[in-house]
Amino acid sequence: MADIVDSNTAPRTPVTADTTPSPANPTTPPQTHTWNDANAQNQTPVVRKVAGTDRFSVDDERRIMKQQYIRVAEETQGHYLVGMDPEEFMQTFLPWNADTPAAYRTKSIPEERLRDLHRMASKKPEKAMYGAFTAALQGWPIEKKEEANGANVIVTKFGEYRKPDGECRNLAVDMGHYTEDNLPAKNATVHRLMETNVEFKPSASDDPFVDPPETTTAGAPIGNSDTVSEVEEDNVNYDSFADAAAGAPPLSQPSSGYSSPSISTGAAVSSSAESAVLDVPITANDWPGESKLVHGKETRGQIASYAGITMFLSYRKHFMSVVVFGRFARLIFWDRRGAVVSRRIKYQETDGEKTLFKFYLRFSQLTAEQRGYDPTVVEVPPTDPDAEAALVQFKKYDRDMWHCNAQMRSCTEAMGVTLPEDRFLRMTVKFGNSAERSFIVPAPVFEDTCISPFSRSTRRSLAYDCAFTSNPGKDCQQSKKSKHDSLLFMKDYWREESLRTRPEAEIYDILAEKKVPHVATMVVGGDVEGMRTKTHEPRLQLSSAYPPTIRKYFRLENPLQCHRLFLDTIARDLSAFGNCKVLVNCIADAMEAAQCAFDLARILHRDISSGNIMITPTHEGLLIDWDLCIVLDFEGHTHRPGRTGTWQFMSINLLQGGKDKQSVVHTLDDDRESAFWVLVYVALRYLKHDMPSNDLYDRLLLLFDHHTVDAFGRQTGGHQKTLVLPYCADDSCGLAQFDVPGFNDLLTDLAGILLVRYRQPSAKDFEAYEVKRAKLAQWGIVDDRDSVAIYQAKLERRANPRWLYETLRHHASLIPLPAQRSPPVTEDASSRKAKRRLEEVTSHPITYDFHENELLSSKVENGTKRLKTISLKHMNERLEGMGARSFNSRPAEDKEPESKRLKLDESDES
Repeated sequence: MADIVDSNTAPRTPVTADTTPSPANPTTPPQTHTWNDANAQNQTPVVRKVAGTDRFSVDDERRIMKQQYIRVAEETQGHYLVGMDPEEFMQTFLPWNADTPAAYRTKSIPEERLRDLHRMASKKPEKAMYGAFTAALQGWPIEKKEEANGANVIVTKFGEYRKPDGECRNLAVDMGHYTEDNLPAKNATVHRLMETNVEFKPSASDDPFVDPPETTTAGAPIGNSDTVSEVEEDNVNYDSFADAAAGAPPLSQPSSGYSSPSISTGAAVSSSAESAVLDVPITANDWPGESKLVHGKETRGQIASYAGITMFLSYRKHFMSVVVFGRFARLIFWDRRGAVVSRRIKYQETDGEKTLFKFYLRFSQLTAEQRGYDPTVVEVPPTDPDAEAALVQFKKYDRDMWHCNAQMRSCTEAMGVTLPEDRFLRMTVKFGNSAERSFIVPAPVFEDTCISPFSRSTRRSLAYDCAFTSNPGKDCQQSKKSKHDSLLFMKDYWREESLRTRPEAEIYDILAEKKVPHVATMVVGGDVEGMRTKTHEPRLQLSSAYPPTIRKYFRLENPLQCHRLFLDTIARDLSAFGNCKVLVNCIADAMEAAQCAFDLARILHRDISSGNIMITPTHEGLLIDWDLCIVLDFEGHTHRPGRTGTWQFMSINLLQGGKDKQSVVHTLDDDRESAFWVLVYVALRYLKHDMPSNDLYDRLLLLFDHHTVDAFGRQTGGHQKTLVLPYCADDSCGLAQFDVPGFNDLLTDLAGILLVRYRQPSAKDFEAYEVKRAKLAQWGIVDDRDSVAIYQAKLERRANPRWLYETLRHHASLIPLPAQRSPPVTEDASSRKAKRRLEEVTSHPITYDFHENELLSSKVENGTKRLKTISLKHMNERLEGMGARSFNSRPAEDKEPESKRLKLDESDES
């Protein structure tokens, strides 16, 4: 048999389910799959996003925020619309309200404030800029509500709240902008309370963006048209240009302006500083408007992370911020689809000195909804009757389950993250023609995935149905009675509006109609009215500044719509399984749901992951998160935009991308293989096996997180999976030996069938087998040990659509339940006295073995201390051998059985 091709060392071959012989004619050699342009046009890009991978990543390096900022900057490429005129920006996103008085609109700016703002540009280092900014804008436009003169205006305050936000991994912005009623306590940053924020950088080289080229009357294009003196005065670090001159990748090349609007294959970097700044063309592989300087990328990732966190923690549809770099500034409008960025503002000059004041003047008269807040979500005080009733129900569950993080590792153990005090929000929703409903949900908490601003921003939590407060113990007339004492499961996220997809609420209706098993029951759900992104609207206008050959903002074509579901199912994470039998059975239940959805409703799930398989209180598996699915018979479309799965659990077929890395179509076989990698991932992390912890960490990184990026920016992975899968198909020696009886056999059985997709006998093997079979048939002999015969048997099993979950359940029935542990032994006075005596004599700490039949060694092996169980009788023998007085544990009638044991930590046998 041919080996699986290692993509690091050999050319990649197409691997799809169609490469295997037909079950109807199993001896026919495999046919070559024909690749066509239609496949390439319909393929869905595989993208390793922060929001989708960090939840399951074991890589602690992601917690180094500078590296995280670079990752966010690279992930968000193509989502920035740069170059809108500041005046047009304010008219579009900060319009005057009809009830705002003319006197407020024309409010004059004191000269003293303008002078303070001018001084900010000359301040070094960065922290010195904070004081000048607050001196200029603190108390603007009004300091007290009485100064509004009838205008509906909020009173805001700027604050240099440098104490990190404990709820957000100790992150802190340079300058927060808060309402007077929501000022943070104890001088700490609080992202969820911010109205806007300001990020300061001392140099113009920190500009995260590049203005589009403009053509002057002389025909010379200009970009960020800084003069040489301006650049030198801003202390640009020209060391970053040295790499570009040496032929380094575009990451280190400056892009502060454009030499011409035409496409060039690279940047001709001059030895002079002037040329290095002014003579940088944009290439066909560059995203327009985004700086390629390392400092610029870090700044872009940083401000994007702050925007993502704030929008996630406070239920917002958009957010506005300011970035100041040297003597320039930009205004930015963020939503879940993208960001619109203004042109550079020269706040020291006459035409730009009033822009920042106008921005905050307009901002203060906006309503809460205009400032980005979700009008259907408001915070309720703890004394609210609904909040009190909800708290009673929530306290029946572990605190982490309030946010559906019921995993083996508590989210409070995450670095720098603390759960806030009990805060509750009221959600008032109305979907279509249904009646208005009200729910109480816990306030969101920080997650690693929320730092990406352009994502689905999925929130999950428990939800209390307020209809049960006024009607306790009675059926709610608006919906079915909850199975969990008025508690529901809430899911809120942003879905892409496209003719090729259906809302998840409609998918749940279809699954219920077709009676698909092992899926949650939806109580109510749909799109949230008024919660729709708008950054896609100026796409065509702003992209017209670039040549036709520059790639356009295709990532901003479709808007995103907030979608919210309430499900009558509460379950825990798959990693919180009680024993291996439950783990295997739950994955079997989930894959039965995926198969039935495909057979009965023509729905393909396409995101089988550890986070999408849940365990109910009755130890049943549930398959959730159908937002990435496709309906195969829906107007003939089988493609949906965006990513199709969670990186760690994608099949080899999807990760390696097929023949030309673009022609892969997601199939049901990919979902089945994903279930196998889910089983491997959870088993390696939570079951007992023989792999050392250091090796386990490296193996998990290589197997599930590793990826490569080619010259065109395409991401591929799965290289280790191509090596592990055939080893698992043999005897699991390529993975680990698990202590659970029968589990290794399960991995071998599953991997052997999955391997049929990628490895098949050659045409010569089939011919030789036919000759051999014909000869043996004359004697009535069947050789079922031949490699081709084994292949055909596995192929026949794989043809059965139920093979995966039936195989899982068969092996689960063979896995024994763990032995019941004895009740804990109470430490009495005699045991404590014996422990103290031994510690005095041996100078070694003593710990108790609270369960019987747990034997541990005491010898020092390879420099590692290990524990040993000893009886009280052995304890006395050791004392006597040391010349010490033996210890009579207790009177004869009250002697403790020798099976009640203690553990002695020894480092020396003497």
